[in-house]
Amino acid sequence: MQQKSRIAEEGGDDSRANRKKIDIKKLAMILVVLIAIGAGVFYKYNSYMKSDEYMMGKAVEETNEMVAKLGKLMVLPNATPTLFNIEDPSKLSSNQPFFSGAVKGDVLFIYQESLKAIIYSPSRNVVVNVGPINFDQPKDNSLSAPVTPAAKEVKK
Repeated sequence: MQQKSRIAEEGGDDSRANRKKIDIKKLAMILVVLIAIGAGVFYKYNSYMKSDEYMMGKAVEETNEMVAKLGKLMVLPNATPTLFNIEDPSKLSSNQPFFSGAVKGDVLFIYQESLKAIIYSPSRNVVVNVGPINFDQPKDNSLSAPVTPAAKEVKK
């Protein structure tokens, strides 16, 4: 009888060891699945953050914020502006006096419909300059075909 109980006990130890192996395998499988799901979610999120849709939404949001800030300082045309960040004001002001007084980080608002340009400084919360836009048009708008010399007949 002692032998039977001894064998049963030894068999019981084997079943516990088997259960531990199965539990470790299940845990490893769950961990692998969670890592795969996490990697997929990270990839999708990263792809979305780089997508044109996200970037356009962010650009529109930033434009609306800037327009709201500038709108508190002056009356703006009823149109959507194109915004440009001023990176090198000294280079711009050397070519065009309109940019004098601008500093790095200022924003140029272009309202094409109303032909108006505005430089706004978010860091100082001031309007630096406002002026009209002049689109330079070439004086000769005629389109002509290039003139080619006529072939001369060669007499033999």
